[in-house]
Amino acid sequence: MSLSSGDLERIEEEMFTDRRITGSVYCGRCGYNLRTLPFCYHCPECGNEYNARPLKMKGIYVPFPGGLASVIRSFVGAAAFLAVTPIFAIPAFTAPEPHALSIAASLLVAGAGVGYVMQGIDRCRRWLRDITIARRIAADEVAESDGPWQVVSR
Repeated sequence: MSLSSGDLERIEEEMFTDRRITGSVYCGRCGYNLRTLPFCYHCPECGNEYNARPLKMKGIYVPFPGGLASVIRSFVGAAAFLAVTPIFAIPAFTAPEPHALSIAASLLVAGAGVGYVMQGIDRCRRWLRDITIARRIAADEVAESDGPWQVVSR
C-alpha cells in the first residue's frame, strides 16, 4: 500500500488536531509565547495565523539570519553599484551616437544598485522587527523566571 502526499497531509493533520504546543514557541509577528495553544491556530494577541507543526513552521518567530551585517552588506553593495553607474552612464548618454549596449549596461548597473537599496530596506525592516520580538521574548522569560507569586511594582 502506498500513500499519496494528500494522505500524508491528512494523517499529519489528524495527529496534531488535539495536540498542544508544550515548549516555548513565539509568534512571528508580535513575539507572543504560544505555549499551551493548538499547533495550528491564530495568535491571541495579534491574530497572526501560525502552524507550529514540526515540518510546517509557518508564522513562527525565527531569528533573522545575518543580523546587522547583512543589512550593511546590502547598503554597501548598493553604494558600490550606484557609484559605478556614472562610469557607464556618462559615455552612454553624452556620445553623439549613443550605443544601445552602453545604455543597457548603465541601466543594468543602476537597476542593480536600486535592487540592493530595496533589499537593504527590507533587511533593515526585518532586523528591527527581530530586535523588537527578541526583546519581548527576553522580558517574558524574565517575568516567568520570577514566578507567578511575586507582585511586580511599577
